[in-house]
Amino acid sequence: MPLRLRIRIAAALAALAAGCTDVKMPGVNGLDVLRTITRAYPDTKVILMTGHGSAEDIELGLRLGAAACLQKPVDLETLLEAAWSAASGGEAADGEG
Repeated sequence: MPLRLRIRIAAALAALAAGCTDVKMPGVNGLDVLRTITRAYPDTKVILMTGHGSAEDIELGLRLGAAACLQKPVDLETLLEAAWSAASGGEAADGEG
């Protein structure tokens, strides 16, 4: 599937209130997905997750408007807390799973 189509699909799914994406994925960059979603749907909250991302990726994700940046592996409680915080308008967080 072409990269542009993947990003369009991700943006369409972003019509939901919130979403999660990995920073490093085959064929698409989660930071690009974040950019696309926040441009098309500025009220949609995005949680970034990464197991291989750098501190710079996390910092950039937060600057781009990520609701949270979580280090994988992420336990369910941490993910739910980040989702709840994002949905309720909480501040962005750099969390460890």
